[in-house]
Amino acid sequence: MNELPPFAILENPPLGPAPLHPKFRLGEQPHPVQVAGFRRATAAEKFRQMEEMYRSCVAVKRRQFARKFPAWSEETLEREARRAVMYGPD
Repeated sequence: MNELPPFAILENPPLGPAPLHPKFRLGEQPHPVQVAGFRRATAAEKFRQMEEMYRSCVAVKRRQFARKFPAWSEETLEREARRAVMYGPD
């Protein structure tokens, strides 16, 4: 069975460390139990979790846009929320 490298190694990819943005830094290292759970999850489980997070983000952004732009149609709200989640800076 292939063992993944220790968590600290994954933070420094072969092309050098990823640029750190203060907004996205982890405040603390994940607990070893969390890391073990992440490693144990299947690709399908990880994909479902990612999809759930994406849908949640789109729903939040859609509500923000609905309050800010009440004249926008439902279709426009959905399209712009998806665009903001995928490509937006915040």
